[in-house]
Amino acid sequence: MSITHRIRDCRVLLGCHILTLCCVGASTEETPEAFGFGRSATKAELAVVDSDVRYDGLGLPEGSGTYEQGMAVYKDQCESCHGTNLQGNPEVAGNPLVGPGKTIEKYWPYAPTLFDYIRRSMPLYAPRSLSDTEVYGLVAFILGKAGVISKQRVLDARALAEVRMPNQDGFVPDPRPDVE
Repeated sequence: MSITHRIRDCRVLLGCHILTLCCVGASTEETPEAFGFGRSATKAELAVVDSDVRYDGLGLPEGSGTYEQGMAVYKDQCESCHGTNLQGNPEVAGNPLVGPGKTIEKYWPYAPTLFDYIRRSMPLYAPRSLSDTEVYGLVAFILGKAGVISKQRVLDARALAEVRMPNQDGFVPDPRPDVE
């Protein structure tokens, strides 16, 4: 379920361009005029924050990428922090992506959420600056280097949703009764 479906009403403060989500969960009868300020968010304004990708691939965008494309993007955008061989760079707090320790192939439970994480937060100095094609390529490169997928595999929304991560079943469900 995307953020659009989770929000019953959003208000944009005029002049500030800040999306205010204080009305989450309130019924629509209470919100639009009840506070006396703002306006309903436009589809374009919601699209900025409505870019989440679920574990099952719902929300993945159009496009595709390959290992080779990802290798070029990695060299240009990621290598300085994550190292030539994805081993990490402790001098800049760049975590290792493959190899020993808590790395993607050993720890990450779902491949589509890897796409989501990279798209939202990388590169660290310019988050959200990579195109969807570049992100698909990076995911193909990382998963190919980790041996999770073939280096010849083209990743798109369908193919990425089909990737089974090695540690997908290595997580323990939350036993609390108040958690779904």
